[in-house]
Amino acid sequence: MSDVYIIGSYSTRFQKWPNKSFKDLSRDAYLGALDDSGLDDGGDIDIAYFGNCGLGTFGQPCIRGQVCFTPLVRDGLFPERVPMVNVEDACATSSVAMNGAWKDILSGQSHLALA
Repeated sequence: MSDVYIIGSYSTRFQKWPNKSFKDLSRDAYLGALDDSGLDDGGDIDIAYFGNCGLGTFGQPCIRGQVCFTPLVRDGLFPERVPMVNVEDACATSSVAMNGAWKDILSGQSHLALA
């Protein structure tokens, strides 16, 4: 069994964000995690797990991560063609996303995963 490490993390403050979109909040979380990890960019990310429970209410029930990360790709901040797995599992959403990323690395299919 190989070791798997969390090299960075970030969370936006828990509050109402009336002036920020889901894309803005995704950008903040992604850039915060990159900064915490010490990585210059996300170029080495092999797979991403996007956990979200609210976008379905706002008309985006299927490709949530792809929608929120498209501006990051266009701005050159997130690599193109990285597989994005959308996760929704109520209160377990973040732990299910982390579990998927962990298994991807543990299996050897990925060297760096974002959750």
